[in-house]
Amino acid sequence: MLATTKVTNHITDKSATSVIAMRQASKNILYSVVNGWEYEHGEPKAATPIWKTAMYVVWVVAAVLFVGLEVVAVRRYLRRRNEAKITVTDDSAEE
Repeated sequence: MLATTKVTNHITDKSATSVIAMRQASKNILYSVVNGWEYEHGEPKAATPIWKTAMYVVWVVAAVLFVGLEVVAVRRYLRRRNEAKITVTDDSAEE
C-alpha cells in the first residue's frame, strides 16, 4: 500500500486494520529517519547543485520571455482592432 507503482503493490486488503498498520509502519520509518545522524543538528545542510540553479534561471528567463511575447501579441491585436474600427468608421462616414 505504500508503493508508488502498481507493479510493486501486492496488497489488496484495504481494511481499517491494514490502513492503521500501514500508518504505524510509515510513522516508524519517518521516526527512524528524522532521529538518524543526518538530522542530529536540525535539517541537513545540502547545497543546491549548480545544474538546478541554472535550470531555475532558464525557467525564469523563459517565463519572462513568454509573458513579454504575450504582452506584445495582445498590444498588436488591440492596435489592429482599433485601426480596423477607425477604417470602418471612416468608410461609413464617406458614404
